Amino acid sequence: MGDLLEDGFFKPQHAAGVRAHIQSLLATLRPQAIGLVDAFNISDFELHSSLGRYDGRVYEHMFQWAKESPLNRTEVVEGYELYLKPLMQREGQITSKL
Repeated sequence: MGDLLEDGFFKPQHAAGVRAHIQSLLATLRPQAIGLVDAFNISDFELHSSLGRYDGRVYEHMFQWAKESPLNRTEVVEGYELYLKPLMQREGQITSKL
């Protein structure tokens, strides 16, 4: 939106109307999204989206992604002890002094 305003394609008072029109177009397009992706022969692998699964198993796939995520390979995220824990303890001390 900012670039369009900056380049003079429309005025600030038109921004809300443009945003509302985009939302209505998305609502119209949404039922056709799977067909459009299939028409371009975009595989699940290329799409890399749990929500666009051809087999419809959205939640199972999202759970599998979460299990395989590097952030979830350990019980505690790497760097917690070094960075987060001291910061959280310091924040607790600051809050308790208020």
